[in-house]
Amino acid sequence: MILEKLEIEQQREQEKEIQKKMEKLNSKYVIQNQMKDKEKLKEESRQEYLRDKQLVNDAVQKIIMEDIENQREIHRKKELNKKHMYEAYEEKERRRQDHIVQEKIEREKERQYYEEIARRDRELQMKKAAIQEEKDKIFEKLAAEEHKRQADKEYWENVRNELYVEEMERREKIKELEQKEKKQR
Repeated sequence: MILEKLEIEQQREQEKEIQKKMEKLNSKYVIQNQMKDKEKLKEESRQEYLRDKQLVNDAVQKIIMEDIENQREIHRKKELNKKHMYEAYEEKERRRQDHIVQEKIEREKERQYYEEIARRDRELQMKKAAIQEEKDKIFEKLAAEEHKRQADKEYWENVRNELYVEEMERREKIKELEQKEKKQR
C-alpha cells in the first residue's frame, strides 16, 4: 500500500515534471513562434520599406528624368526659336540686299532709258537741223531760181515791151511815111 502510494506519488511527480517540461517546451515554442512572427513582420516591414523606398526612388527618378526631358525640350525650343529668328533675320537681310540690288538695276535701267531718250532726241534734233538746213538750202536755191526766173521774166518782159515799142514806133513811122507818100502823089 505504501509502495503503491509512493509509485503513485512518483508517477504524479513525473507527470508534473513532464507537464512542466511540456509547458516549458510549449512556452519556448510559443516564444520561438512569436520571435519568428516578429522576424517575419520585421522582414515584411523591411521589404515594404524597400518597396516604398524603391517606389519613391522610381518616382524621384521619373521626376528627374521628366525635368531633364523638359529642360532638353525647353533648350531645343530655344535653339529652334533662335534658329528661326536667325533664319528670319537672314531672309530679311537677303531680301533687303536683293531690294538694294534691284533698286540699283532699276536706277541703271532708268538712267540708260533716259540716256537713250536724250541720245535719240539729240539725233532727232540733229536730223531736224540737217533737214531744216537742207530745206533752207533748197528754199534758197528755189528762191534764187525764182528770183532768176522773175528777173529773166522781167528782162524778157522789158525786151518784149521795148520790141513792142520799137515795133509800134516803126509802124508809126511807116504809117507816117505812107501818109507822106500819099500826100506827095
